[in-house]
Amino acid sequence: AAFIKTHDAMTDRDGRFSFEDITYDENSEYFASVEFRGVIYDSGVDFSEGSPDHVTLTVYETTTSNSVFSGTNRSVLFAGADPESEVIEVLEIVGIKNNSDKTYIPGGDPMDLLRFGLPLEYENLSVSAESLPNAQVLQVNLGFALSGNVVPGEHEILYSYLFPYSGSNASYQQSLMYGAERVRILAPMGSIDIWSEDLVEGGTVNIGDDVYRLLHTNNAERGMELEVELMGLPTYTFVERIQRNSRGVPLEYSGTFGLGLLMILLIAFALRRSAVQKRRARNLSDIISGKTIATQQQIDASKGQD
Repeated sequence: AAFIKTHDAMTDRDGRFSFEDITYDENSEYFASVEFRGVIYDSGVDFSEGSPDHVTLTVYETTTSNSVFSGTNRSVLFAGADPESEVIEVLEIVGIKNNSDKTYIPGGDPMDLLRFGLPLEYENLSVSAESLPNAQVLQVNLGFALSGNVVPGEHEILYSYLFPYSGSNASYQQSLMYGAERVRILAPMGSIDIWSEDLVEGGTVNIGDDVYRLLHTNNAERGMELEVELMGLPTYTFVERIQRNSRGVPLEYSGTFGLGLLMILLIAFALRRSAVQKRRARNLSDIISGKTIATQQQIDASKGQD
């Protein structure tokens, strides 16, 4: 078990504080943290080359309004389809920016939460928010919300879920609550065909050894209703279903279905490399260390709608 030792200090009139007699241990990690307006801010401290002259922690006033958010990117990958269960695995990356000079803290009204839309009847939601380590996932009507504090700047939320379909066609519908500077939709070539009147053709994208068709658009407005038609989905005939059930043969997912978070990391890496004016790609090992947040609480759908 990890051993944690703390030292406490009060700030002076200028907001300064100091600690004395800190013993350096190369096997330990050191952090300085402060609490302001109920929000904790922290920063790592490096003692490997002696005691640093100073460490600056930036704190902010707070707001409970989600009007401070805007979307920077929205990437959706239809990873593959399972004809036996009739579900599609969907992987999404959403970039959100707190445009204000205040830290967002969750308000009491569900409509003020940081919220994300999901298709009807989605299943198996898994969320990873690396820059929001203390956030909880709350189920809300037509999607989910994050309850954590959000400091000014850009943040990225990654999530996956299963999207049910019936027959060879399906319609994917989403409301872009905060808009998006860039929207990208990808589907595996030869497995799922996609079309949308809201998007334009973007050619193909290579992710690993697989090729994906790309639809995209820029500068999507807040509240934009996005609809994508999925065609050519794999299906079983009635006879095929009986034969598979009688043989007890386990289904082998087509294409990349079932790769989960690994595929999210691959698409994030590929899109970062190809996007103009996108910040440098983070190392995959750093991304993998992001904390997965499990769904813990449900808010009554009658309190608000997307």
